[in-house]
Amino acid sequence: FVQTATAQFDDVAFSPGDSLFDNSFKPYACGKLIHGHIDAARELRDGWAERPVTQIRCRVAEISTRLVGRPLPTTHLEGKFSVAFCIALALNGYPVLPGDFSAERLADPKVQDIMGKVELSPNSAVGRYGSVLEIELTDGEVLRATIERSRGNPENPLSWDDLKTKFDGMVEPILGDQTGALYDGLRAIDEPGALSEIQTLIQPRA
Repeated sequence: FVQTATAQFDDVAFSPGDSLFDNSFKPYACGKLIHGHIDAARELRDGWAERPVTQIRCRVAEISTRLVGRPLPTTHLEGKFSVAFCIALALNGYPVLPGDFSAERLADPKVQDIMGKVELSPNSAVGRYGSVLEIELTDGEVLRATIERSRGNPENPLSWDDLKTKFDGMVEPILGDQTGALYDGLRAIDEPGALSEIQTLIQPRA
């Protein structure tokens, strides 16, 4: 059963019952408050085309400035709570999966350059899973993207291809070339014999 108590976290109230209908998938390996900003950066990437940038303005929910507002992370864990770092990853074509939170990505000169130009400003009109992102180029052009609700939420669901990308990024480093078979087995888990096949695939290897 669902307990009807309400937990309080800072200025945001969560109701367990209501949250059952707001369950979502996380396509990116970082704080969920950052996901809308990654979606916005992905939307602008082709239009940006690596042209020189003066400034990147990111309007965020107020709670984001406190929880995921670290401007210049120095470790992979800090990167998971940095809007600036995740925007820089997305603009530079990285999928923002677990392997992207590494010393190598933190040291990438292109990531460092973009990260240093991101400025966050809290805005009450921006939802916690949304974003308003502006990239001001040195030639004066301004690119804009608005995300109401990040991918993976019930209002903006992931496709099966999106889910496979996340699955592969997490499972392939461990399971290798069996990853595709496990994904297919899980999708067909209600078929006869599927559970036995899944158990075989995930057995520890010597």
